[in-house]
Amino acid sequence: MTDRFKKIYLLTMIIGSFLIYMTYYYYNTYFKKAHYKFVEFENFEVRYTKGDLLLYDYDSKTGILKTRVTPDSISTKTIKLSPETLKSIHQKMWDLMFFDTPDHLTVADQPGTDAPRYFLEMNYQKKSKSVTWDENYPKNHYTDKIGELKKFIETRIEENQ
Repeated sequence: MTDRFKKIYLLTMIIGSFLIYMTYYYYNTYFKKAHYKFVEFENFEVRYTKGDLLLYDYDSKTGILKTRVTPDSISTKTIKLSPETLKSIHQKMWDLMFFDTPDHLTVADQPGTDAPRYFLEMNYQKKSKSVTWDENYPKNHYTDKIGELKKFIETRIEENQ
């Protein structure tokens, strides 16, 4: 084998390995998330509970917002979000990498603890993504981003009341 052939072979092996790695590991995960497009967006649902008590529930499909006023009464309002608001919520989810978040950020139920449990679900034509998390879950970058997303969605819903 000549020196020129050895260099070409070595360069081909290095670049080929890199391209295979990039295609399989990087782009594979990128294309899995490609189904979460705003064009295919149908609705989202946000719900907070404390034990068995429903504290807050919003479904963008029906536009019904339920909030607990007192321990015995629930207030119900109809709030339709504009397409611009839905798009801003969808964009915020992309910015905060909601679609990479694990499905469950919960701790085992312990007697005597009534930490709020939050549920967020995004429904698309081909897929859906939901995340359930507890307020007392140990802090990490996922809980910080989910908390920021929760506040963002709440403010957008309040702005449209």
